[in-house]
Amino acid sequence: MMQELAEFLYKKGYSIKVLTTMPQHKLIEKRTEADLPIHRVENGVNVIRAKIPFQNRKELIFKALSQILSVPVLYKTFKLNNSEKIDIIIVYSPPLPLGIIGIILKKLYDSKFLLNIQDIFPQNAIDLGIIKNKYIVYFYELLERVIYKHADKISAHTQGCKEFLNTKKYIDAKKLITINNWIDISNTNVESTNSTYNEKFSLSNKFVIVSAGIMGPSQNLTLIIDLAERIVDLKEICFLLLGNGYEADKIKDLVKKKNLKNVIINDFIVENDYKLLIKEADLGIISLNPNNKTPVYPGKTLGFMAASLPIISFLHENSDGHKLIKDSNCGYTMVPNNSEEAESLLRFVYDNRRNLKKLGNNGYNFCKLHFSKEVILLKYENILHTLMNS
Repeated sequence: MMQELAEFLYKKGYSIKVLTTMPQHKLIEKRTEADLPIHRVENGVNVIRAKIPFQNRKELIFKALSQILSVPVLYKTFKLNNSEKIDIIIVYSPPLPLGIIGIILKKLYDSKFLLNIQDIFPQNAIDLGIIKNKYIVYFYELLERVIYKHADKISAHTQGCKEFLNTKKYIDAKKLITINNWIDISNTNVESTNSTYNEKFSLSNKFVIVSAGIMGPSQNLTLIIDLAERIVDLKEICFLLLGNGYEADKIKDLVKKKNLKNVIINDFIVENDYKLLIKEADLGIISLNPNNKTPVYPGKTLGFMAASLPIISFLHENSDGHKLIKDSNCGYTMVPNNSEEAESLLRFVYDNRRNLKKLGNNGYNFCKLHFSKEVILLKYENILHTLMNS
């Protein structure tokens, strides 16, 4: 998303610099970190990349260390590769420590600081029991308060997220704005040039249910494995799980232990291949841990909708995803109290699969109307004008 925002602003006449890390493994095709210079121009945008220690480690302790260490490394890299004044800084969170970069550059260049909240950390990690130590909780909540205080504007991508920040984190409503995430509808139409993923994974004549993204505690992937075990009698159904993360090995071991032949797990694939795959799938599945309390929903929801892929979702009660799926009529959603309820819904969806194409089209049309890249990026530009004139 940030790449699209940067390229949009460049085309509108702004001078743009992007400070980021080297791409993670598996997210780039036929390229290694050594192939990417620290500073280069990409589609008119000046991109500055830094190699962060432990960036590709999956263990939570190394992820935390990597995020903390990213602050001095990114700052030093930027200072060595920039000689121009910065007027506005846009920081994407999580990872939360990147907000410190926003504060430093704001003070250094007398700039405005826009913080874009995609998930509310550390609240999500506390709710899931990932962070339990009271001193670590105190550290991250202090860091959170400091970053929120220094941001000139804070954008949330759902109304529920904005209200949560206002009522639970006590951020002044005047500082908060809602700007939906966007999806490039035109960029979802891809054509196959080689063998399809149905052929690659032997999915011909299968009803393919796809899940994609980070495999961590928040995603509740054990529910999907329980579902796969419960519906083994439906021989046509196959679950395809794409991604990696802290719980990837756990999920693979669980599938192996249960000897499930209707589950295929694969690592991340490059963007164009992913778009092709979800075009070929029959149903997108989304699940979140019921212990989540924050109202956000997974970004892949919009990706499924833009690809006309109908959705079945199992989300916690507070998720804004329920409203999105119901308002768009793009699929089915519920708060599952147990695996039996989730199984009943999945069997219902499969029995009524003749309706799925219509639901997928509903999602596409809703995305086109409400989450158009052009419309939402113009809202970002208007916010930038407001910041500059404040």
